Amino acid sequence: MRKSDKLEASEAAAVLEVALARQKAIKSAKFANAEKMFFTRDALEQASGEKITAHRRKRFQTLAESLGSAVAIVDFCCGVGGDSLALCPVGPVTGIDLSEARLVLAKANATALGLSDRFDAVCADVAKFSSANINHSNTINSYQLAFFDPGRRDEQGKRIFKAEAYQPPLSTLKNWLRKDELPNLKGLAVKVSPGIDYDELKQLGLDCEVEIISENGDVKEAVLWFADLRSAGTDKNTTRRATLLYGDKQFNFDDSQGIPKLDCQKPDRYLHEPDGAIIRAGLVECLGADMKAFKIDDEIAFLTSDNLSNSPCARSFEIISSLPFSLKKIKQELQKLKARNLTVKKRGSPIVPDEFIKSLSLKKGDGEDLTVILTRVKNEHTAFITRAI
Repeated sequence: MRKSDKLEASEAAAVLEVALARQKAIKSAKFANAEKMFFTRDALEQASGEKITAHRRKRFQTLAESLGSAVAIVDFCCGVGGDSLALCPVGPVTGIDLSEARLVLAKANATALGLSDRFDAVCADVAKFSSANINHSNTINSYQLAFFDPGRRDEQGKRIFKAEAYQPPLSTLKNWLRKDELPNLKGLAVKVSPGIDYDELKQLGLDCEVEIISENGDVKEAVLWFADLRSAGTDKNTTRRATLLYGDKQFNFDDSQGIPKLDCQKPDRYLHEPDGAIIRAGLVECLGADMKAFKIDDEIAFLTSDNLSNSPCARSFEIISSLPFSLKKIKQELQKLKARNLTVKKRGSPIVPDEFIKSLSLKKGDGEDLTVILTRVKNEHTAFITRAI
């Protein structure tokens, strides 16, 4: 290599980051063609996997078909293009981002996946988006569908939990919904943290459906659906939805028919912990009604039943014993059972599981693996010693 061909230190670091991010993407299995694609570490962490983007795309496709004509899509804060490229089968996508470096990778990804004719990129500040500051071949009036993925980490890489602290703030979308800048907008979807504060959404005056999505039992993200995308192929009365993706299967719960009243009952033979998406969406009662189960406390998400459930939407535990919380008594019970490996779960308890396990000072026995569930029953701190089913 000639001296003039040598990379500057910053360039070399950027190339290394992209290479390492690609290897991480391949291992994560988020993208089927990860070996062809380009990422940065931060962009990969925020990117949705292809199963989730395919799920989201269905609603875009349903609305596009109902409009009866070709649609143009704008992706605000498109990053390296994961969401943009997932939407390309629905219509041509314009990705807008403030980072020129990320847009270079987004265009490279479009080329790598054979979608360069369906994707265009514009470097601009989404927070100041208007027809006056976007120089693009497509007219602003042409965009009918929009996707928005605001940054949810600060400059130090720490997660941002307040929606108005997102980069840009969530309220940025209000101008789009008023159609000041997007007069032909028919639908908008916004990707947010699954820990989104529902009260903050109300304070911002945002009328939308909140969908919490999990994949193989892990809560991944939340999507806010606005305007006609809210009702595309779904019930427009829905305000909360939980979508559970397990392999090629999908399970859905929503509040379109209201939330059933679920009685509380003394724990039976089994405890059931609903999928985190169901809990986060506030739809535990809907699952309980399906399972013919009861709650153990009005404020606690565990369900109970006398019969074992085969529902993939909850993890079940067989109760061996239950007792008021007492470190000494719990330890004695576990010693009697000669617990081999111990897992501690909590809900509604101030106990820190790792510290609790240390404080037990248990010797590993030759019995079975057990799970201690620390929770509340009628405001009483209670411990359940269980075996996972």
